[in-house]
Amino acid sequence: MKQAKVIDGKTVTTTDTGIAFKKFKQQKIHFKEFQKFLDDLAASKKVAPDKMKGKLTACGAPGHKSNASPGTKSNVYDRLCDVSKYGASHRQRFDEHGKGRGAVGRRDDHANSGYVTGYKHQDTYPQKR
Repeated sequence: MKQAKVIDGKTVTTTDTGIAFKKFKQQKIHFKEFQKFLDDLAASKKVAPDKMKGKLTACGAPGHKSNASPGTKSNVYDRLCDVSKYGASHRQRFDEHGKGRGAVGRRDDHANSGYVTGYKHQDTYPQKR
C-alpha cells in the first residue's frame, strides 16, 4: 500500500490500515475479504474506494523500492585478502592469489614423528646401528 501510495501519511496512515485489518481478527485474509477491507478503509477515511483500488492495480507487483542510489562495488574483499597486509601466521591463511586456504591456513598440524621442530635431517639416522 505504501508502494501504491495509498498510504500517504496524511489521509491514510499505517495505523488506519491496522485498525481496519484488526476487524477481521485473522492474520491472513482472502481476496474477497481484502476487497471488503479496502471498502471499509475507504469509507472510514472518506476516500473513493475505486481510486484506492486503481492505485493498487496500477503500481504493479510488490517489491522493494528504495530512494538510495545504487552503491559502487567496494574492494573491501581485495583489501581483506591481501596477504601483504597480514603479518605472522595470518599470511598462511591465503595463497598467493588471495584465495582462502580453509582449515589448512588456520591450524597447526604437527607430524608427531618424535623429531623437534626445525630438525633438517629427519629420517637420515641409519636404521641399523
